[in-house]
Amino acid sequence: MNIYLIALISQVVLTFVPVAIKYTEANIFTIGFARLILAVSILVFSSSKNFRQNIKKIWPLGPLFTLHWLAYAQSVKVSGPSVAVIGLSFYGFFLLIYSRIFLRQHITKGVYASVLFAFIGAKLIAGEIVLSNTTFIGLIWGVISASAYGLLPIIHQKNMDIPANEKAFAQFALALILYSFLFIPFSNHHELSTSDYYALLFLGIGGTVIGHGLWVKVTSELPTQITSGIYYLVIPLSIIFEIIFLDFPVSSNHLIGSAIVLLSNLSLHYFFHRAKKET
Repeated sequence: MNIYLIALISQVVLTFVPVAIKYTEANIFTIGFARLILAVSILVFSSSKNFRQNIKKIWPLGPLFTLHWLAYAQSVKVSGPSVAVIGLSFYGFFLLIYSRIFLRQHITKGVYASVLFAFIGAKLIAGEIVLSNTTFIGLIWGVISASAYGLLPIIHQKNMDIPANEKAFAQFALALILYSFLFIPFSNHHELSTSDYYALLFLGIGGTVIGHGLWVKVTSELPTQITSGIYYLVIPLSIIFEIIFLDFPVSSNHLIGSAIVLLSNLSLHYFFHRAKKET
């Protein structure tokens, strides 16, 4: 199958994740626990050989990934899929900040300009900055998710000696341990309907295993200049899916703000890769 078609399929599948999170009555603790149980069950047979040895080096992946998923799911529940996706799109900015701090990579003026425009776009989407504004609160949760998510590649890069599948298993397994402590007191699994369980099954197998699995293949075969652009297809797709499946009323500010954030992210990657070529 053509790699670009696989890239498109992966983004469509991953865009359905926040739609399913919003659709199901399962709370954020039940959603994360169900997704991780399925992912760990599938990966355990091929990726758990050196688990005890690996976690000594990469144990921060567990709490960071847990925070990323909890905050992302909360963002979707509070606001909606497109707002959560836009908040998470700040991942690229956090990744560059962390790369500057931990990997000593240079950041150009163009990158700072991209960040400024992204915040302008986010403000248009968020509207009034008050605690009663669910869009604003949802966006904040999305940005918190992005701040944790942006640290994951730094840890992966600093531990290149550990195979990717073993790092993925350790990340999921450690997060599952933390989610277990939250699932027992806070889960609402006993209140769910059959359709809710179907949504959880999709989130675990479709979103976590298939969606992320296809995206790993795409990022392994295509240059980062292309994959970074493809990744941000999730912003317009999330708005389209939210309108179709959740009857979301989209305002002009939401559309304009989303377009600014999308263009800011694309320009960010352009300036970043141009700077890499010049060094």
